[in-house]
Amino acid sequence: STSLKGGRTVRRMVDTSQPTSVAIIFDNGLTLPNIARSDWVDVEAVISFSSSDMDTIGVDTIGSITLYNNAHSLITLSAQLTCNSSISNSLSVAANLDPAPFDVDFGRVNEWQFQPSGSSLDVGVRIQAPDGEQLINFQVLCEFDLDFLTSEGATFAEAAWS
Repeated sequence: STSLKGGRTVRRMVDTSQPTSVAIIFDNGLTLPNIARSDWVDVEAVISFSSSDMDTIGVDTIGSITLYNNAHSLITLSAQLTCNSSISNSLSVAANLDPAPFDVDFGRVNEWQFQPSGSSLDVGVRIQAPDGEQLINFQVLCEFDLDFLTSEGATFAEAAWS
């Protein structure tokens, strides 16, 4: 069998990559841990990797994943043995971008960016200052297209700074 390990959220800045961790576990219990980063196994010849949405989370032939966009639904990352496609494993994850330096990201840090709670939707704002610099002030202008507010009675309210 193959085993994929990871959290439920892929969080990175846009267009940045990270390696995956894939183990091969044989019927007799022998385990080849972290096969995707092995320097003695031709990973491409042993395992094939895929993503259900390559425009959001891309995956290359050695299993490194690259985050391109946020997503409103889970993305399935899969690994399968090339010699036997019936032996595979998948992991469903949320894609959630981190802000780059001098950038802003709306929504929650983990899982989906926007998760309603009862009849309200709190939208967090994260602002990233470059390493070694302090953020003195920042102006964010948000525009909402009322045509996309589909919930009955949906409104926009400015929050007071605390």
